[in-house]
Amino acid sequence: MVHNRADKPEADKDCAQFGFFDSIDDHEVAQGLFDAGTEQAKDWGLSVLEGPENFSFNDSLGVQVEGFNHSPYYEMPYNSPYYDQLIQGCGFKKSIDLFAYYIATMDFPERLIQAKPILVSRFAQRGIRIRNFDPNRFAQEVDAISDLYNRAWVSNQGFVPVSRNEFQFYFRKYKPFLDPDLIFVAEKEGRLIGFSLTLPNLNDVYTRLKRGKMPLLELLRLGSLTRKIKTIRIVAIGIENDFRRMGIDSYFYIKTFEAAQQKGYLAGEASRVLENNEMMNNAMAKMDAQLYKRYRLYRLAI
Repeated sequence: MVHNRADKPEADKDCAQFGFFDSIDDHEVAQGLFDAGTEQAKDWGLSVLEGPENFSFNDSLGVQVEGFNHSPYYEMPYNSPYYDQLIQGCGFKKSIDLFAYYIATMDFPERLIQAKPILVSRFAQRGIRIRNFDPNRFAQEVDAISDLYNRAWVSNQGFVPVSRNEFQFYFRKYKPFLDPDLIFVAEKEGRLIGFSLTLPNLNDVYTRLKRGKMPLLELLRLGSLTRKIKTIRIVAIGIENDFRRMGIDSYFYIKTFEAAQQKGYLAGEASRVLENNEMMNNAMAKMDAQLYKRYRLYRLAI
């Protein structure tokens, strides 16, 4: 699939995106797919093809290139190891890598937990309030998060603005298994300035279903199966630019892993982290998180 989103940032206006790439380990097969994609992009008057981005940066994207001995987490791709060589053999070059970090819940550094009172005092002095997501105000909370997302992510590579309706769609998809104890928002004077979204790893449930199917009986069992989820995925953390470097992100991590310990989650993955996102990668280092998977996006001048 090749697509051209009209709402791409100006810097990416000449770029078409391909997604949902799947191929046997055969150069001619892959080349045929990409040839068709480049012809479509040329018809649109575009000069670059990038991907795989399955619709946008807000969906599943990238090709896994490291960490194949670990199971994929919810909404993260998994593919055969030959994909990297196959895609590059068709002329694509690496655009950027995305990282996945692993940390066992009980290994969360005590030194960070000890910093919590200092952070709480700092936030109080600045009129910043941090609380859990309120599921009773679901639509209003999601609208506020979508507005913040478009402000906080605008400088990230591959960023595409998200409408409120699109964000509502994503969150409604998560709603049956959202855990409000793992979602945090930061406010100042009633205005959202930061949020942290962590989801139970639903793949812990999917592996229990027969052949990946979800018939009615399995859907009815899903509620009970979610209680058996033992891992979590940190999906997104966003903080408005003027409030970064105040420790809000550190506090989000502390509260997330405290809640995870209390609820019996054994481990977590933070993904996807852009390799050039210095703030996030530094935060992972401070948490002694292990970089254990790597995903790649590719770019081709056409």
